[in-house]
Amino acid sequence: MKKNEDLDTELQRRGDARDALIWLGAGGDAAGAGAGADGEFTRSAATTIDGLETGVRILTATRLRQAQLQIARPDARVTLCVPDPGENELDALKRAGGEQGVQWAVMSLHDAVEAGLGRLVAEAIDVGVLMPAPLQAAPAGWSIESARERERDNQLTTDDVLLACEAAVAEYLKGTEHLEGHVKAPVGCLATGTEVPASGAAGAARAGRAVRVAVNALVTNGARTLRQRAAGRIEIQGVGSLTQAQEMGRRAAQALLDAGAAGL
Repeated sequence: MKKNEDLDTELQRRGDARDALIWLGAGGDAAGAGAGADGEFTRSAATTIDGLETGVRILTATRLRQAQLQIARPDARVTLCVPDPGENELDALKRAGGEQGVQWAVMSLHDAVEAGLGRLVAEAIDVGVLMPAPLQAAPAGWSIESARERERDNQLTTDDVLLACEAAVAEYLKGTEHLEGHVKAPVGCLATGTEVPASGAAGAARAGRAVRVAVNALVTNGARTLRQRAAGRIEIQGVGSLTQAQEMGRRAAQALLDAGAAGL
């Protein structure tokens, strides 16, 4: 693959998200600086991992407690990657990814921006190869009070549940030094090199969909899971009331606080 080709163009031409991931992880044109708007991705980076039976090629983790990161497949083996003394982060990822049975390796690459990878991460997010996990502001006219009225009338919507959770996260983080005002910082970033079938012309949107199905930022609470989906919104599985949604949001916010306190 030609490194001077734009990532979006390459996705349109080949419809192969896996190759795009390999290109990104190999560095591409890493001369650019900056890590996306407002420095949201200063703790994110991308790299290639070879030798994985499932075809996973690129992963990134951000400021979420690593033990709480899961992926779409519940049977997948996730390993927390910690560099050995004298080992750099890239080599550590390759080592962890090459271990027998490992399907996902997760870590934070603290030096990515200084190494010039910030622009590449931003590009990958733009075309859907990587997805951040922003919490979105409630639309005009929505309120928890109006949602409670709909709940009493048995007219509660999925959006009501989602927005109640997000509002609880924002409320919980008020007054915290390192997270208030930064709710849109990534909760977590994961991507898989799922290959798009080469039948016919596959555009960037189709290639992106194949990758985004495996992009998740999750905070687990027993059997209930907060999952970041491709649309950039939070989907709550197994939560059917506003009270449950708000409790899930508070748990998610506490996980962020714990991660920040631990320096993840």
